[in-house]
Amino acid sequence: MKTHILKTIPHLQPLQIALVVSVFATQLVPAASYVWDAGGGANTAYNTVANWDPTAPTGGPGNGDIATVGGTYAVGITTAGMIPSGVNLTLNDSSSLVRNSTAFFTVPTAAVITFNNSSTLKSSGISLGGNATLNWNSAGSWTTVGASTPANFATTAGGSQVISMSAGLWSLVGNTHATDSFTMNAGTFNMSGGVIFSDKRFTLGATSTFNLGGSSSVYMNSDFMAPGAKMNFVGTDSAYYTKSDFLTTRITAGRIYVDGVLQSDDSKFDRETVLVDEALFGGTGGSAVSYFKYSIVVPEPSGLALAVMGLVAGALRRRRHSSHC
Repeated sequence: MKTHILKTIPHLQPLQIALVVSVFATQLVPAASYVWDAGGGANTAYNTVANWDPTAPTGGPGNGDIATVGGTYAVGITTAGMIPSGVNLTLNDSSSLVRNSTAFFTVPTAAVITFNNSSTLKSSGISLGGNATLNWNSAGSWTTVGASTPANFATTAGGSQVISMSAGLWSLVGNTHATDSFTMNAGTFNMSGGVIFSDKRFTLGATSTFNLGGSSSVYMNSDFMAPGAKMNFVGTDSAYYTKSDFLTTRITAGRIYVDGVLQSDDSKFDRETVLVDEALFGGTGGSAVSYFKYSIVVPEPSGLALAVMGLVAGALRRRRHSSHC
């Protein structure tokens, strides 16, 4: 026997019934999917509804929607047409997001923005709000254009943002802020590849974690790490370059981790002075700029491991010898 759901809830008033029906209807509506086809002609703004197939709602794909851009399309982000909260936007192929030269590209609360293939970003900065997610899987670049008074990259304090970078280049230059170009006030940055280059300071706030792993490299003029910040080196192939020799001070202050373990000394680190050609990353400092390079020491094989390797090599030699007899 079927029982209508509303009959199981006694004494519902008409307004309450309407509310219950509205809630169920909202839960049953699937996320809408939109693909950029530039139907708006010369108007390439994200919020131009004719640029999407099917035609998007007012403001462009919004909360809960899935939006995809491919090919070589360039999507414009304007002050009047910012990306809405909660949208899932993916850029593929050689497509790009373009913000005007004096403003930030904002990844709003609960939005997920993903750059794949060779897609790129042009903006004076990136700002991540709330629990926003930014995935950079692209071999392309984010090049800062125009002057930026705040740090080029910033996360909102009190948020739980997640940023992942596995390839490409972020070139943070031309910042007019007195000190900073990369500021994580909160959130987690997982870097497993690619390069971040900045001509100013790298700052980690009290509730932020930066995981530097894979084959990734970070180049910064200097750094600041607040109490509670975590700089975590993962594996042995990544490297951190800075013009200020910060390692001992940061270890003493309890900011440096290796594979998630807080370090009490610098015994796990290689530290050397190297010359860097900043022009490779969009910098203007010349081809022989001195940096301190920090990386994790590659462990030497233990005595037992060497002995086992010797036994295995001997066994292989005997097997080859017996096969020729």
